[in-house]
Amino acid sequence: MRLFIAVSLPPLWKDRMDTATHYLKTHTEHCIPTPRGTFHLTLAFLGETDRLADVIQAMDQVHGAPFPLISSGIGQFSLKEGDLWWMGIESTPPLMDLQAKLADSLRGAGFEISDKPYQPHASLARQVQPKPDLDVAELERLLPPMSFEVRYMTLFRSDWDRGNLFYTPLHRTMLTEEN
Repeated sequence: MRLFIAVSLPPLWKDRMDTATHYLKTHTEHCIPTPRGTFHLTLAFLGETDRLADVIQAMDQVHGAPFPLISSGIGQFSLKEGDLWWMGIESTPPLMDLQAKLADSLRGAGFEISDKPYQPHASLARQVQPKPDLDVAELERLLPPMSFEVRYMTLFRSDWDRGNLFYTPLHRTMLTEEN
């Protein structure tokens, strides 16, 4: 199974991100928009593993209070096959603490988790090749600052079916302070 742990995004965020991906699609020579149903904030990518029970146990050992997640502008990673454009997420202490605790718990369970600095973002489109008329200010206007309270993290399985990407939730860990 191909697994990752993420924060699911609320409908308003997905609506605005979907509008932004449509803008990108119409103002680029080429791009692969992220499908609306797959918008999320990755906390940890596990890749292929059959150790489902170990992942769930590692997730359930992570404690933290619910916290606000705040969007913050547009960014991009330059990649060989084309740029990845994304909506930024503020690196607030509660988010960064949750991600660090989760990564440590997963490493303690024997999973290989990237040690690159965590940069919170939600992908909008891959392999982006902008046209000259792409206006980043307009794209940012379509994605004004948003906020919602994160109350849980979800373990997802990633599958392809007839050329479409699907994420299936397998487990949810609620955020509560440790007693």
